Order: sequence, then structure tokens, then C-alpha cells
Amino acid sequence: MSTPLSPAIALPYPVPLERLRTLDALDGRTGSNRAGPEVVCQLAANNDLDAVRVWLAEFHDSPQTLRNYRKEAERLLLWALLERGKPLSSLTREDCILYEAFLADPQPQDRWCGPRVPRLDSRWRPFMGPLQPTSRKQALLIVNSLFSYLVKAGYLAGNPLSLARRRVRNSQPLRQVERFLEHDQWQALLDTVEELPRDTERDQQHYTRARYLVALLYLMGPRVSEVAEHTMGSFVRVRGRWWWQVIGKGRKEARVPVNQDMLDALSDYRRFYGLPALPDPEESTPLIMNLKGRHGIGDNMIYRIVKDLVA
Repeated sequence: MSTPLSPAIALPYPVPLERLRTLDALDGRTGSNRAGPEVVCQLAANNDLDAVRVWLAEFHDSPQTLRNYRKEAERLLLWALLERGKPLSSLTREDCILYEAFLADPQPQDRWCGPRVPRLDSRWRPFMGPLQPTSRKQALLIVNSLFSYLVKAGYLAGNPLSLARRRVRNSQPLRQVERFLEHDQWQALLDTVEELPRDTERDQQHYTRARYLVALLYLMGPRVSEVAEHTMGSFVRVRGRWWWQVIGKGRKEARVPVNQDMLDALSDYRRFYGLPALPDPEESTPLIMNLKGRHGIGDNMIYRIVKDLVA
């Protein structure tokens, strides 16, 4: 699938969307996937960058969604220009397959990955590192939404991700919450947690973790192995609603809706360790951490925490 590329845009490193300027040959005016003259385009935009900006403007009233969608559109647009040497409006199905692989390992790393810094900082990069499977699926869902919008608007002739759309959707069905704890058990554990000592720093760490873990086990209904294996980045926000994207038994993927009680418990836990209230889709922080908040814990430790509470 290594097809010859057009000359890539003359940028040594990616730049944020607001600073991006493209060569005329790569701005998408003559993209191979542009809709034909017989189609009335509903957008005034006549290049890819402006078309993407119109799509992003649809989310002006949801800042968190706007940031997430801008990030994924930005990544795709920059990858198309820098790695494929073509505009977004010339991407094919084969390109999309390559892009999915790229998300799992953004190379060259020094070009694409860097620390979390302000967007206008010269060290800014689109990635902090490879995306986890749930983050890759989320990225492709957002990109699919972008392509679909541009097709419906009459800007693009077709959606190169549409062939994979059914596969992506079927891989993330809604999963019914099968509770690890029944309501009376949950309430009893909550009462026990509230009676835990909080005099020392270690006491406070133990109390905070136990309170969060009990909420997680009851409200989300995960298997203990799922709690141990997932990261905070598995919590994602889609069109204003939060979901837990979980890879469960048999490597099957599913979505679990996250209610406000769970969001509150998550936010309290994260703030205790000095983290932002809500996670980033790419965040690698373990879903449940050791008392110092540095590493994750395993299945056995989770069982022991619950066992100690019910003893």
C-alpha cells in the first residue's frame, strides 16, 4: 500500500490548526474527492482548512467537544499533508487504513510526539505518544463524523471511512451494567468507607481511593480485571455525553454510559491527586492507582481493598 506521494508540505514540524498555512496545490481546492460541479455545496468554504473550520464551528456551544474534535481533525489534516503529501479532500480508503496504523505508533516520533505544552509553544506536537485502542476508536469516530458532514454539505464526493463505519459501530455496543455490587451492599460499603479514619495523609489516600473504587464498581459494573487494565483515557466525551469505552472479555469493545454520580466520584478522586477534574481521551493514568497515585494496581489488590471493607 506504499503508493508514491506528492511532495510533502514544507513544514519541519506540525503546527496547530490556527497557524497552518498550506500550499495552493495542497489546500484541497482540486482534491480528488471533491464533489463534482453538479452538486450544490452548502458551504462557502473552497479549501479543506476552511471546510474543517465550518464543521468545528458547529460545536461552538460545547467547549470540551470542540477541543476534542479540533484535535482529531487537526491530526488528520496534518498527517495528510506531512506524511501523505496530499490534502484531506484527496484521502482514500487506503490512506485511512494507514492513518489508523499511524495512530497506534505516530512516527517519526520527534516530529509527532511531545510534552503537554501551550499550543503556540514551539515544542507543541499533536500527540504525547501512541494512542490506546479505545482512543484510536474514538479518533476514528470523530474523523468519520467530519467526513460524513462534508459529504452531506456537498463538499466531498464520498466518505473514505464509510466502509469501516459498520465495523466500528458494531465493535462498541452498549453494554448493560451488570453490577459487581448490589444496592444494599453498595450502601453498606459506602457507610463503611465514611467511617474510615482520615487523620494522616495515608489515611486520606486510603479513604479517597476506597470511596472512588466503591462508586466505580457499583455505578459502572466492571469486571475487576477491567478496572485493573484500563486507564483514565477510557472515559470519553461524545457530543456532550460521557461514556466509558471498555475492552472486556474476549477483547470485545463496548460503551457504558457514565452518569453524574460517577463523574462526581471520578472528579473528586482525580482532584485529590492534583489532576484535572476530567480526563483527556489519551490519558494513560491508571483507572485505579496505588496510594501514592503513581502506578496502577492489579486484580488481587482490588479484591483485597473490597475484602477489607466488608470484613
